[in-house]
Amino acid sequence: MEAGPINIEVDGSGIRIEPITGDVLVERDGLWIIPSSGEKITDETVRQLIDEGQVSL
Repeated sequence: MEAGPINIEVDGSGIRIEPITGDVLVERDGLWIIPSSGEKITDETVRQLIDEGQVSL
């Protein structure tokens, strides 16, 4: 998983969070995927964000 820009949309009483996708696709193992971009998110990054109160589970 990697960090990157997202769209946030309020949908009734919920929130829809979707990555902003580009127009570039890459074929990998026979599947067309959107290539990752931005900085990489590691387990340690998630733990730090939880400890800092920026992410809740």
